[in-house]
Amino acid sequence: MTRIIFPSHQDCQKCDLHITSPTTGHATQHITIQGETHHSKAVLFIGHSPDYFASKQRQPFVGKVGDIIAKAYALGSLVTENASVFTTNLVRCCPEKDTKVKNANLKECYTKTLADLTTLLMVYKQVAVILLGSIAVQSFYKLILNKPKMNIRKGLRENGTTYLLPDSERSLTIFSTFHPTACIFDHNNINAVESHMAMVKDWASDIHIECGPPIWIRSLSPNKFKSITPEKYVIHHKP
Repeated sequence: MTRIIFPSHQDCQKCDLHITSPTTGHATQHITIQGETHHSKAVLFIGHSPDYFASKQRQPFVGKVGDIIAKAYALGSLVTENASVFTTNLVRCCPEKDTKVKNANLKECYTKTLADLTTLLMVYKQVAVILLGSIAVQSFYKLILNKPKMNIRKGLRENGTTYLLPDSERSLTIFSTFHPTACIFDHNNINAVESHMAMVKDWASDIHIECGPPIWIRSLSPNKFKSITPEKYVIHHKP
C-alpha cells in the first residue's frame, strides 16, 4: 500500500487565522483501511475549513463529522475497495469562533491543496475530488479550476466531469455532495449523499459515468446513516 505523508504548515502566517486558530496548517490525511492493498486511484475529500476541535487535533475532520466521512461516505459507498482515500480542507486553520471562512483566507490557503493534488497525481494514475458543501464547491471551481459562479446545484450537475489541472497535463474527476454537517442537521440528506457516492464508486470501479441532473431523495428513516457502522478505519497521523 502506498502511504503518503503530506506536509503540515504549522508556521504559516499568510492570513489572520494563525492568530485565532487553536493550531495552524493541518496536513492532508490518509484514511487507511485494514488489509488495504495498493490502488491505482485516489479519492480526496475536500471541505472548506476545520472546526475548532479538528483544528485542535490537527486533523481535517474529527468527531461525528469525521465518522460520517469515513464510515458513510467512504466505507459505506465501498469506494475504498478500489481507491485510496484522503481528506483535507481548502483552509487549513479554524475560523474564529467557527464563523464562515473568508475569501481572503481561501485565496491565501488553496495553494496547499493544489500542491497536495499534484502529489497525488504523481503517485496515482487517476484522482477524483469530492467537494463537501457549497463553500468548497464554489471555492474549488473558482480558485483551482478557474470556473467562477459555480454553486452546489451546478456542481451536482457536473458530477463525474473531468478537468485538466491548471498548468498540468494531468486531469481530475470532480464530484460534489453535501457536507457531513448537512447530514447531521437534516438526516434526509444522507440519501442524496449515497446517490452521489454511488457515482464515485462507479468511477473507482471503472464503470462508465453519465452526468445528469442532481438527485434529491427524501428519507423515510432519519437515522439511516447510523446503521453504517464499520469500524475498520484509522486516520494516518503524521509522526
